[in-house]
Amino acid sequence: MFSLNINPTKSSPYVRFDPDACDFVIQGESYPENAAAFYEPVLTRIGQWLKVSDRKELNVEFELRYYNSSTSKAIMNLLDLLQAASENGWDIDVSWRFHAENEIIKESGEEFQEDYDLLDIRLIVIPMQG
Repeated sequence: MFSLNINPTKSSPYVRFDPDACDFVIQGESYPENAAAFYEPVLTRIGQWLKVSDRKELNVEFELRYYNSSTSKAIMNLLDLLQAASENGWDIDVSWRFHAENEIIKESGEEFQEDYDLLDIRLIVIPMQG
């Protein structure tokens, strides 16, 4: 009922939410024409699940190569939901994965670490391939 699987497009990321495994993943690039419309069902689904699940744990993985400012707002809305859940006793584990050469994504992760102090946001470097 709550699971979600959105295949990536040129401008939108792969999104998977598996409530049975307590896993949520966003990967790829995110600059959809209307980020609010793209992320609204994702935020709604996660928010509803957080209200009814008795698991009280969630693993979240971000692996974005690029995202626009509208996506940044959606990410903040998601992190707001997760921070509120954390305040209510949830164990939320957030992995912020970035490629070693992508300073912008790394800095974004560092800012989110500072802004969302109740969440365990771990920065994970993806080594350069080659």
